[in-house]
Amino acid sequence: MKPGGPWWQFALAAGMLAIAADMARAQAGVPAEPAALYSEHCVACHGEQRLGGMGPALLPESLQRVKPAEAGAVIGKGRAATQMPGFADKLSAEQIAALSKWIYTPVTPAPTWNEAQIRASRTEVDGAAALPARPVWKADPMNVFLVVEGGDHHVSVVDGDRFEVIHRFASRFALHGGPKFSPDGRFVYFGSRDGWITKYDLWNGPWWPRCAPG
Repeated sequence: MKPGGPWWQFALAAGMLAIAADMARAQAGVPAEPAALYSEHCVACHGEQRLGGMGPALLPESLQRVKPAEAGAVIGKGRAATQMPGFADKLSAEQIAALSKWIYTPVTPAPTWNEAQIRASRTEVDGAAALPARPVWKADPMNVFLVVEGGDHHVSVVDGDRFEVIHRFASRFALHGGPKFSPDGRFVYFGSRDGWITKYDLWNGPWWPRCAPG
């Protein structure tokens, strides 16, 4: 094909039209696929398979109590007193609606986590079982409380009479729900959004077993 001939001019015009059409679609804000939106805006906090991380899991099973419209409102406006920002300044209403609908669809392939994997995930501090069954500190055991520091992922054990820190230790990332205590008050259990359950000895200090029940 000779440059400058009629066929060359036709091909050039067709290419220009295609470029113009692509630019028009981009300017019109054609919604991206929900999966692509999730990868761009959500995966860092909610995980590649939507199993949770710093943010909660976004699965049909974990969203049963949340209506899609409510999920869309959170995506657009964020959630107060959490690290969930709003995306209304980055996503259109159509994109938010598509994304809030998509997170209710099952993950493919479905994640699996069996008993053998749970048992294999279990770790324990050496020598923890030999620690004394009594507090090593002098505070009143009935007036000791915990301060969960979400910003830097630590927990402080505080003497409620003197407001002094007895222990301060690093926690798992993104603890979820309140700590649970053993009947004698010695152990406290933490759940985190990444699926781990951790046991801590309040009387002596070190972590005890931890595992990922999924």
